[in-house]
Amino acid sequence: MRNNAALTFPLPTPPHETRKCIHPPLSNSRDIRILELQPGQFKDPIRCSFKVVSLDDYDTDYEAMSYVWGTDQPDYEIWFSETKFPVRSNLYFALLRFRKSACVRRLWIDAICIDQENIRERNEQILLMKDVYSTASVVIIWLGKEDTLTRSVFQSIHEVVRRNEMSYMSDIQGEENHPKQESENALFVTNTWFERAWIYQEIVCSRAATVYCG
Repeated sequence: MRNNAALTFPLPTPPHETRKCIHPPLSNSRDIRILELQPGQFKDPIRCSFKVVSLDDYDTDYEAMSYVWGTDQPDYEIWFSETKFPVRSNLYFALLRFRKSACVRRLWIDAICIDQENIRERNEQILLMKDVYSTASVVIIWLGKEDTLTRSVFQSIHEVVRRNEMSYMSDIQGEENHPKQESENALFVTNTWFERAWIYQEIVCSRAATVYCG
């Protein structure tokens, strides 16, 4: 008698898994993970690895990133070996911008270097934030993708530097400013990066800081 029961087969295991234990353990209370951004061209997938270092090691060398997380869904992907890791758009485009074509770039980025699903680790790492930014060789400030406004403001900054004026702020507040430029400067500082509560800790405590946009 024929058995009409449907045959079932095990589903194939996906070749790539998301969030599959990509974070190596931190052995000591002063340890952090450094993201090693692998070299590549603009259209290449973003590939990374981790290195655990101690903030107490004198030869620890990395750049720390200051940026806005954003509220969009993490619909973009970066890769750790064969494991994909979801990130939001602002961080994804920052990694594209900062990736070098021929050598590894070593970065500290909170959304990636801290295991955000591990509440205990997250709380412990927050206590190290001041030291993370003060130990970094430079803090990278990422303001997001370039647009007409930011392009105009950055051109103004370069012009002020070229003219060897005392400071950008003293120039834009001077009586000879054009209304259009004053309006653009005011709009520029409405960038969501300037609204972040962590600015003081990330920038004031840094050895040096560089601003990037686009």
